[in-house]
Amino acid sequence: MLPMLLCLWLPPATQSPAAADPLGAAQEAMAAVRQASLRYALTSTLENASCEIRVDYVAPDRVRIDRTAGGATSSMWLVDGVFAVSSAEGPKPARGRSDSAAVVAELAPAEQALLQAFPNARRRGTKRAAIGMNWGFDEESQKVTVALESQLRAADESPFGWITTLRRKAVPAVDEGAVWSFSTDGHCRVTLSKATGFVQSLDAESPKGKLHMELLELSTEAEVDPARFHLPAAAEGPGDASEGLTRVVRRMEEMDLRGRIYGAIAGDGAAAWDEALRARIDQVLRAFHGRTIQKAFEPWMERSRTIHTTISERLAKLRAAGNPPEEVEALRQRERGYLLKQLDEFEKTLATRLSEPELDSPLPRAAELFLREQGVLAEVFRAQVREPALEAYDRATGSNPRPGGG
Repeated sequence: MLPMLLCLWLPPATQSPAAADPLGAAQEAMAAVRQASLRYALTSTLENASCEIRVDYVAPDRVRIDRTAGGATSSMWLVDGVFAVSSAEGPKPARGRSDSAAVVAELAPAEQALLQAFPNARRRGTKRAAIGMNWGFDEESQKVTVALESQLRAADESPFGWITTLRRKAVPAVDEGAVWSFSTDGHCRVTLSKATGFVQSLDAESPKGKLHMELLELSTEAEVDPARFHLPAAAEGPGDASEGLTRVVRRMEEMDLRGRIYGAIAGDGAAAWDEALRARIDQVLRAFHGRTIQKAFEPWMERSRTIHTTISERLAKLRAAGNPPEEVEALRQRERGYLLKQLDEFEKTLATRLSEPELDSPLPRAAELFLREQGVLAEVFRAQVREPALEAYDRATGSNPRPGGG
């Protein structure tokens, strides 16, 4: 009986803090990291290719990521809120710059609408440079996606993006001795070093191929050469990648603002949404999507005006040549039908691509807010794109649409 009695009197086993929250332990391990240099090797059977990735980070405002393959290097910087890229991929090199402050200014009216309608909403606040890291499985293409990029994140978030990504994916950690492993998305496995908190490896397998990324080198003590953060000037002419980079930066800021909109509105699951509250919600959503729709469709609206002018000139020549009015009008209506079809496709694509935002934690009314957002988006598209485009076409071609013409 003695062994049993001894067992009964032993204190109960307890989990260590790290075992209870491995991500919290990893974040704590990295809290004192003020600078870091990392090198990863990445191989992929999908493209039968390999590359080396170098990441340099200096808190709180500097990140550089290099991708070298076949002797050519492409880089992405974030320094004091300014993003820059230099790409050696493709037939011609490209360089670009984008200041996040300009993008933030663009979104200021939507930010103000949120704070006016919901004064307790979380503000954008101070941001810091971060190493963004995300991965997943695309059901449509049946491919695994992996992204490693320079990002701006809230000052109270970890600057090491894999921590945020793993928290969002909410999968259990498996103790494998020197590392914690996380299986996500049905196709990916990530390991974190217990000693450092940094990603040790990432393995992904899909019907289209396999991917393996392995940490080769990590230094958190040696000073990063300041010259690593000298930003290149934007290229001139076709090699200027600034516009495309600004779209990426704008998308980051839009996602951040949209997440805060959801946090302010969808977090309270108890109070009913009366008519006054729904009006405030719609006001915020209109301000947000009004700006995003405007920026997304500005180039297309400009091209449409040129096309309308070309059609108008063609119709004028037919009228001057004495073609029957009904024949000219038939051509005008046919071209208008093509425009309507394109607008229908745009609206369908917008509805398909809009999805609930990826949030750090579930919100009780996120689905309800998303349903309302879909309606507001359709309304904004009609008001800012569909109706103005059709009116511009009818004005340019010199006639009014037939009843029921859209």
